[in-house]
Amino acid sequence: MNFFLSKNKRNRSSDQKGFTLIEMLVVVAIFIFITGAVLIRQTRFSSDIAITNLAYQIGLTVRQAQVYGLSVRGSNNGGVTDFDAGYGVHFDSSAPTSFKFFSDVTPKDGLYVSGTDSLIQDYNLAKGSTITDVCANISGVNYCYSKAKATKITSLDVVFNRPNPNAIMTAISFGGSPIGPASKSVVTLTSPTKDKLKCIIIYDTGQISVADPVTGVCQ
Repeated sequence: MNFFLSKNKRNRSSDQKGFTLIEMLVVVAIFIFITGAVLIRQTRFSSDIAITNLAYQIGLTVRQAQVYGLSVRGSNNGGVTDFDAGYGVHFDSSAPTSFKFFSDVTPKDGLYVSGTDSLIQDYNLAKGSTITDVCANISGVNYCYSKAKATKITSLDVVFNRPNPNAIMTAISFGGSPIGPASKSVVTLTSPTKDKLKCIIIYDTGQISVADPVTGVCQ
């Protein structure tokens, strides 16, 4: 009889083995931590890829304007095909999530004028990225969106005119006057998470490059 009782006790003891509440909480906490870490890394990776692609899209659009400006490509000017028009890209501080690709037909001043110049395409930045700053180096002075009134600009136009491959870069000052030409312009692109920057650098020689910021700032 004692033999059977001790055997039944051992069976009941083995049947009751399992996770305690504390063990379950620890396992769930570890699972949540690992999942959160993976999601954060995935978000940062996706953000990095997105901002890199956008930076190259802006750079390629400027290059496309250069190609159009050098080639004999007609532009609509009041119903007449104009083969003398320049082509350019327009950045505006009031529209930080977009930029414009246009044809400079009237009055061919190197500036985008809505309603008179021909808008080829209005690009909208996707995935929450923004153009947080644009700077133009004019006579050794950096004029930027982010500067104080004396050296602040509100827009920048990069235009190419045939047969010159050089970029004509003209900014609009805080007071509304055109200033330029710039020898170098830098467009700062910021990721949706605000922790990643890309720099689109345009030289008056026509060279265009995409780079990471130096010491955290595009220059």
